[in-house]
Amino acid sequence: MFRRKKKEEAVEPTPEPPVARDPAGSGELETVWQLCAGGATLAEIADRTRIAPPDVARRLCELRRTGRNLDVGRLLGQARVDAIRLAARGANGDVAAVRRRLPFTAPLAEIRLALEA
Repeated sequence: MFRRKKKEEAVEPTPEPPVARDPAGSGELETVWQLCAGGATLAEIADRTRIAPPDVARRLCELRRTGRNLDVGRLLGQARVDAIRLAARGANGDVAAVRRRLPFTAPLAEIRLALEA
């Protein structure tokens, strides 16, 4: 049953929509690089920065595009990289197809990171 609002009831303002952060903010990007250069894995970088693992993978791809050298085998684990690359054979660059072929769940950004190395 519906209830009519009384005139004296205050109407709550609608909450502000979340503001999108710069996905590759220079401060966060530099922090990710420092942790990566210090030997951290993707999971450790995500844990220390409180950035979701797929977003960390995106930032790492961005770092590679700017010329930084990344040890993807260390970041993701060599077995994981090998599985992604094996699943990519015959996928013709379709990362979604690669993800479907994997025996584990992997974000698209992580797949791209493994394949672009």
